[in-house]
Amino acid sequence: MLSTLKKEKLEDICITITDGSHFSPPTVEEGKPIASVKDMLDYDIDLESCRKISDDDYEALVKGKCKPQINDVLIAKDGSFLKKSFVVEAEPEYVLLSSIGILRPDTDIINPYYLMYHFHLDSFKRYVANGFVSGTALKRIVLDAFKRIKINVPPIEEQEEIVNKIKPLDDKIRINEKLMTNLEEYSQLLYHKWFVNFDFPNENNDAYKENGGKMKIMKGKEIPERWTVDYLPSLGEIVSGGTPLTSNDSYFAKKGIPWITPKDLATTSNKYVSRGESDITEIGLKNSSAQLMPKGAVLMSSRAPIGYLAIAKNQITTNQGFKSIVPNLNIGSEFIYYTLKRIMPKIKIVGSGSTFKEVSTAVLSRLKIVKPENQVLKAFKQTIHPFSEKIRLLEEENELLVEARNLLIHKLIK
Repeated sequence: MLSTLKKEKLEDICITITDGSHFSPPTVEEGKPIASVKDMLDYDIDLESCRKISDDDYEALVKGKCKPQINDVLIAKDGSFLKKSFVVEAEPEYVLLSSIGILRPDTDIINPYYLMYHFHLDSFKRYVANGFVSGTALKRIVLDAFKRIKINVPPIEEQEEIVNKIKPLDDKIRINEKLMTNLEEYSQLLYHKWFVNFDFPNENNDAYKENGGKMKIMKGKEIPERWTVDYLPSLGEIVSGGTPLTSNDSYFAKKGIPWITPKDLATTSNKYVSRGESDITEIGLKNSSAQLMPKGAVLMSSRAPIGYLAIAKNQITTNQGFKSIVPNLNIGSEFIYYTLKRIMPKIKIVGSGSTFKEVSTAVLSRLKIVKPENQVLKAFKQTIHPFSEKIRLLEEENELLVEARNLLIHKLIK
């Protein structure tokens, strides 16, 4: 296969190489989506996170060729360049800002997926970083230079053979992600039904409030009769993290005690985490303010930014960018997770700081929450467990599938 390879410039195998709009229209409450790098998922654009612009601005950007087409390859161009790329598979409902690059392959010469898989190669990323990127604080791909990058292009039939070996793994990953999304949405709806609408199952297995369950007013809130209004620490101990001295190599290890930073949660969509990019040693733990927390601890980033959430799959530590909650007896991790998710807008509002916002233990401790009776908490934990367990298993399967896919990419694409 190597003997049939030809080196081709990207501009010679693509009909166009451009990016989205360099003009950012004003945001409106109801309108059409405009996407930037932050809205890129692994395989699509997250329409829910996109800003909305007016119909007139949208149409102007469509005319300005800022709307991609099916089979276009979109790449993260600014910031974490090439961290994400995907092939557009369905008619897009969005336009793009300039932080996303648009490559329109000549499909007679290059398979869009073969081209996209090229962007997964570590060697290709290094190649781009060493000669086709500008900026210091914010790294960005220079498109005029990027067009002249050369890649190895085998005959189209050989490209399709390679894609047919890799793409089934991608398809399975996406099926799993869709299933996880459905399970997560159902779990959130269940939480909302039980703890917001107060329609948890009563003694007859009927919806409590809907079927005349007794309510009371406590601290200005209407809640079920046997529930209380309490403060966040009534759910569990709030634990801060810490960082061992980074100049001391003996405090860090490749395989040691898992240590999570906000960056680790920024690079994963997983709900359950076992470790991050770095581990610390026993001596590093002893000589820092980091604290070892048990499996089931709910991790919440408390600065830079506030709001990343995850549940520990094993004993774990974090840096100082977290305020985590170790659940009290009878309080399930998932209940705390969804409670924090629900009150997150309030948590972000009470954060303070000039350089970046941060929320302290003292501030968190003053947040009021509705605390259900133990019987309801126990029932919720038992009801949601199968869904949580399935999500955890699917996340682990996808980690293995991603590893297998990346191995194939590095083996088959030269």
